[in-house]
Amino acid sequence: MEVGPVGGTSDVGGAPQAPSSSDPSMFDAALASANAASMAQPAQVTTTNNTTNNNTLSSWERAGACLRMVGGGVQIGAGLFAVANVEIPVAAQVAGGIAIAHGYSDVEIGSRQCFTGQRGQDSLFQQTVSATAQLAGADRQTADRIGVGADIVGGFINPAGPAAGTPGLLAEASNGQRLVVAATNASSLPAHLADASNAIHATTTLMSVANGEGGEKTEKTEAAEESTSGEQKPIPDAQRLSDAEQATAGRLMAQRPDIKLSESPHVGAEYVDQFGRSYDQMGKPAASTYWNERQFLRSIDEHLLKSNDYTVIDLTDFTPAQRQVVSNYVDGLSQVSRDRIIRIGF
Repeated sequence: MEVGPVGGTSDVGGAPQAPSSSDPSMFDAALASANAASMAQPAQVTTTNNTTNNNTLSSWERAGACLRMVGGGVQIGAGLFAVANVEIPVAAQVAGGIAIAHGYSDVEIGSRQCFTGQRGQDSLFQQTVSATAQLAGADRQTADRIGVGADIVGGFINPAGPAAGTPGLLAEASNGQRLVVAATNASSLPAHLADASNAIHATTTLMSVANGEGGEKTEKTEAAEESTSGEQKPIPDAQRLSDAEQATAGRLMAQRPDIKLSESPHVGAEYVDQFGRSYDQMGKPAASTYWNERQFLRSIDEHLLKSNDYTVIDLTDFTPAQRQVVSNYVDGLSQVSRDRIIRIGF
């Protein structure tokens, strides 16, 4: 019987023979195959671990999420105050509504990340803005940039002041890659994003209108009002009266020379006279600029429900049509209510 080559088969149907260890080329090939197989599994483990770590918040990020939850609650409270305050302009109430929506979003994502320690999905506010941008024609990457930017800007729309937006900004800053993406140069974005930029600018303008006492005045608004800077103010030692309230005090004392006003120690009234009678002022110029007839008239009723002795309605800077509306309304009130109202300018 003839025997074939090593590693071959006999020509009489013999079984396959094992390769000889003396064949170096086959041995090297087997060794390389084994090494490749041993390295494959650890690579998969590393990938899995990286994915897990990216989704798990660090202790600092988790603390930031808890702070974001608290900031969202503050924003909701300030927004509710602005919406419920009927004397403030409509624009300020719109800003209050945005503050409520964004605050709820921050509370939701902040509490979820704070208690679970997992990054999870984006905030509801960001998802909503991003989806709206996509409906408007933006691609997904651009829409995500808009969503991140709007979420950051939205945190600063707060009638109580923009500080409540800081936790949300810090939360986004903790994810540097996302913040860099959001800060992409505007010139690289499609032309249709200009409308979105204008909308964000309008929103921040609403925020400025909403800031200040009762959401009715800002530093710019007060500068536009009758200023008494550099002049002797009617109530020189007042600490919290605005220029408009100081101006009304001067007009009131000129209209009624027998009284001398000072700043009320209670925030529910602006002035108190030498006889201890309290005066609640309404009718700031901003209310004329952002005129809302229904809200202003309802505000008169609410002022009359307070325990103050008088409600001073100053319409000096209002239009003739607005003065006529208020005059007709006051004339229709009961005698008791009319006796508690002091009219100035109408």
